[in-house]
Amino acid sequence: MQLQQFTSNYNGERTYNDIAAKEIATCYFAKQQYIASLPVEVIKMPAPWNVDGGNYALTRSGTNFWFTSTRNNSHSLNRIYSANNSANPLMLSFDGNEGIKDMHYSTPSYDALHKRMYLAGWYKDRGKITAAIYCTTLGDSGWSALQKLNNIVNTDGSNSIQPFVTADGRHLYFASDRAGGQGAFDIWISNLDADGNPVDAVNAGKTINTPDDDEAPFYDKKSKRLVYS
Repeated sequence: MQLQQFTSNYNGERTYNDIAAKEIATCYFAKQQYIASLPVEVIKMPAPWNVDGGNYALTRSGTNFWFTSTRNNSHSLNRIYSANNSANPLMLSFDGNEGIKDMHYSTPSYDALHKRMYLAGWYKDRGKITAAIYCTTLGDSGWSALQKLNNIVNTDGSNSIQPFVTADGRHLYFASDRAGGQGAFDIWISNLDADGNPVDAVNAGKTINTPDDDEAPFYDKKSKRLVYS
């Protein structure tokens, strides 16, 4: 009600009217979700899944799970862990970190066959964070050395993070602060070729992206719904 009164009576800078209008639309959307929502019970996973530190970005295939955690290291480095319903989570190890000592790895996403993993890798140097998206392929001897995606996704002078690959393995959604966006971090979309390499990168547009940070994309093909932060 207060926001509606504001938009009716405020005659100042249009930017504030636009912000208020978006907040009103968000409130209506939230009300619709409550009406249409199905009852869901949220249960916190016990140890050793949840332990001290951050545990987040869970993805699954059947009984196999992958997630990011800062457990078991004194520098709070982000690492990727795998687990199934009965096993303790195991940290995945990767070669090819470009010789960077304290490299973080996070937010894994997989192609349709779960043989190719996309992930974010980043490090901090004198207070500045540098981040890019990498991939690795599962072979008989484990995961291959990390390969940095081409400059279609990882453009010079910018950061790309939080990859998400659609279930058919044909599209990559990611967040980036590269030029050509609507503001800070934006959602971008790439088509992937038969080898899983990006062939283009298109901004998701101002309907989705804002002047602030828009991150953590997840696209559900069945409902055609994009969820992001």
